[in-house]
This record gives sequence, structure tokens and C-alpha cells, in this order.
Amino acid sequence: MVYSVPIITCTVNTQGLTPKTMSSIDREMFPTTCADCKKETQVPFKPTEGRPVYCKECLPKHRPARF
Repeated sequence: MVYSVPIITCTVNTQGLTPKTMSSIDREMFPTTCADCKKETQVPFKPTEGRPVYCKECLPKHRPARF
């Protein structure tokens, strides 16, 4: 009697990258100036004229409080 055993292949991510971090590696960054501290920074979106953009340090000051 011959038995058939299914072969299952699995890819292992050896670099420790999750789909989220893998997609952010190739993300285009745009240079801009923080509206608060005037520091040069980069953001992952094209800034719109007339709308403030904040650096990582200033952004939490402008987010609503979380409960």
C-alpha cells in the first residue's frame, strides 16, 4: 500500500521584518519644516501648502488626548 503525504512549504522571515516594516522600507519621504519648532524633518506624505506639518517631537502636542 502506498500513502500520499502532502508537502507543506513555509517561508520563514529570517530578517525579523513584518509586512508593516517591509512596506515602510521603500516609502518615499518628503522634506519639510516643522510648523512649531522650525526644525527640518521628513514625512511619508507630500505636505499640502497651508496645512501645518509637525516633527516627531511636536506632533504629540497637537493630537487629541486619548482615553
